[in-house]
Amino acid sequence: MEILFTFLAARYERRSVLITSNLVFSQWDRIFKPMTTAAAIDG
Repeated sequence: MEILFTFLAARYERRSVLITSNLVFSQWDRIFKPMTTAAAIDG
């Protein structure tokens, strides 16, 4: 998780990042921490 956060922080305001999943949005907290999920969609 820390590696992903570091990657996203480095790309912030420079490039777009698209993350796909076959999970419904309500199940994203299985992969990401709930606060990280909220921050990821806050664009």
